[in-house]
Amino acid sequence: MDAIDISVVLPLYRTAATLEELHRRLTAVLAGRTERYELILVDDGCPAGSGAVAARLAAGDGHVRHLTNERNRGQQWTVFRGVGEARGAVVAILDADLQDPPEQLPVLLDTLAEGRAEAVFAARQGQYQRWTRMVTSRVFKGLLQVWLGVPRGAGSYVVMTRRMADRVLRMRVRSPYMLALLGGSGLPLGAVPMERPRRPEGDSAYSTWRRVRFAANAILAAGEVRWRNQDR
Repeated sequence: MDAIDISVVLPLYRTAATLEELHRRLTAVLAGRTERYELILVDDGCPAGSGAVAARLAAGDGHVRHLTNERNRGQQWTVFRGVGEARGAVVAILDADLQDPPEQLPVLLDTLAEGRAEAVFAARQGQYQRWTRMVTSRVFKGLLQVWLGVPRGAGSYVVMTRRMADRVLRMRVRSPYMLALLGGSGLPLGAVPMERPRRPEGDSAYSTWRRVRFAANAILAAGEVRWRNQDR
């Protein structure tokens, strides 16, 4: 097996409209750094065509791997599965709706290469969603910052070392919420402030009820991670 420098994990759900552009932009960014990269597209049982676009991209590009969940498992399970499949010395995670611009990836990779952190987040800046969602999101992320030391503004856009990825994969919990796993890893974290644009296509798949349920599950996951790793 050829060595892989960078693995990029992309959870897919209702992202058919943005996936081809994301692939084009990511390919341009990664090809400028290395030929040894892979894009891991994980379709979370999407009923709206994301899997078909992913299959087409995988058929035409040897850097693309396409995985499909047998049923909808949710974003966090999908991300965790993708990290488990990643072979790279560095693993990146970003959303596939273009709210995590791939052109920002080199800044995160360069910061990670400095060696001061095992994972580097894009710390979200700007008014990228409705103010009510902004307030609830900041309260929730503030709790994680206090509880687990997660950097302020941290979200789903992150790059990590192989060491961190392996550490996270060993932390078996009922709800593999990636932010909580990274915060509870015991390894140093970093962040780079970045403007996050509004979603270019469609609405979030998270309704208000789903956001409340997700936050509750994430807080429980953070508690479980902290309890299981309290001796680190």
